[in-house]
Amino acid sequence: MLKHGHARAGRLTVEYQAWSSMIRRCENPAATGYDRYGARGISVCPRWRASFSAFLADVGMKPGREYSLDRVDNAGNYEPGNVRWTTVKVQARNRRDVPLIEFRGERRSAAEWGELEGLPGTVITGRMRLGWSADLAITTRYAPHVSMTVEFHGRRLTIAELAAAAGVDRKGLLWRIRAGWPLEQAISHQDHRKIRRDEKDTAAGADTPTAAEPAAHRPRAAAAESRG
Repeated sequence: MLKHGHARAGRLTVEYQAWSSMIRRCENPAATGYDRYGARGISVCPRWRASFSAFLADVGMKPGREYSLDRVDNAGNYEPGNVRWTTVKVQARNRRDVPLIEFRGERRSAAEWGELEGLPGTVITGRMRLGWSADLAITTRYAPHVSMTVEFHGRRLTIAELAAAAGVDRKGLLWRIRAGWPLEQAISHQDHRKIRRDEKDTAAGADTPTAAEPAAHRPRAAAAESRG
């Protein structure tokens, strides 16, 4: 018989279910997720293991439907000070495979630095892939509303004109300029998606007969049309 007061209309509350699931994935090899918790040595502190009420007193009620249990230190145990209710967005940043960037003595994900500095985390990630230092990648101004014209070799060109002249994708070029790339680097960057599209168009064009081709080399339907 349950005496914890967390069964409503014959159903266990979400807090009790979270507590029970926490214990199962740490102790039951047959439980879903055991390989990521119990098998890695993650455990539940004895106080919480013995008492749901103690767990609830330390962690509190679930703030909303979008929240679930999360460990602050992903390598740490389920224990006071290391467990909280967080959203899926926060948990995604706390995953083991999310790289952390060290800056000003702190280690945070690109998304977190972006929120603090006012720019998209993807911009920071893209800059660092180019070899930028963490300082420059995080603090360089991001211009989401950059002018649609740029000065290049003494000429004022629109982004579309510059992209056409350089043979690069217009949207990709605009994104790189907004992200703070040096203009020469933004232009010289090879857009692999555009290259694949161009190669596909070239291959398709090679199979299309031109007006100068003899009728004998055209498809039969085209040859028959020329006779008509």
